[in-house]
Amino acid sequence: FIQFVKETVSVEESAYNNLNYFTLVFDALHRFPDFRERTRASQRYEQELWESVAKEAQEKGEIRGEMSPQQVAKLFLFSV
Repeated sequence: FIQFVKETVSVEESAYNNLNYFTLVFDALHRFPDFRERTRASQRYEQELWESVAKEAQEKGEIRGEMSPQQVAKLFLFSV
């Protein structure tokens, strides 16, 4: 099912595609009992990856350390 979602969901930034995406997600939540937990696990994994990237960039001086790696990761995740 996850592969189906990846192939089906377009990355275009139109309202119509966003509506289709959310409709698909809500349908999956209803039809697949483990979808919610698998989605949460995927989101946690992505958050951890961005945190490690932010921490490494701060240690190298590529970005300032005024924000925690967790905050920087959330900026990247929620701004896309």
